[in-house]
Amino acid sequence: MSFGAPKMPAPQALPAAPTPVDPAVQQAQQQLQSEQAQAAGRMSTILTSGRGALTQPPVLRKTLLGQ
Repeated sequence: MSFGAPKMPAPQALPAAPTPVDPAVQQAQQQLQSEQAQAAGRMSTILTSGRGALTQPPVLRKTLLGQ
């Protein structure tokens, strides 16, 4: 009777990761990245919808003390 742990088989080597070798894939990836960068640049400047500001701005009027 053996109380030792059983020997585990050695793990198999993993296959190599695929690389995007196709030039069409690389071009599409670059185009997508540039479109996303351009869209992010424009989205940061749009503060209202196409209809403009829909809410009234908060207006605070100065008051004199005692009135």
